[in-house]
Amino acid sequence: MITALAPAVERIVLVAPPSAPPARAWNPEEAETFARSMNVDARVEADFESAIKSATDASGTTLVTGSFHTVGDALIALGEKTL
Repeated sequence: MITALAPAVERIVLVAPPSAPPARAWNPEEAETFARSMNVDARVEADFESAIKSATDASGTTLVTGSFHTVGDALIALGEKTL
């Protein structure tokens, strides 16, 4: 996904969704290292809701990618969906 998005984005914020099962969790720090190796402005955000808030507070378009966990958690954080 980073390879596909790199030419089209200004920055990438990487975060683990809170609802993801631990057995399927990924390592955002590894993705950050990979993104930076491609000269992409990338950073890891520890708190999911803070990541969504900071992304939506910025000007421009925010694209949420990832699993159903990521997108579902983002919709909840944005007030678009409830559990």
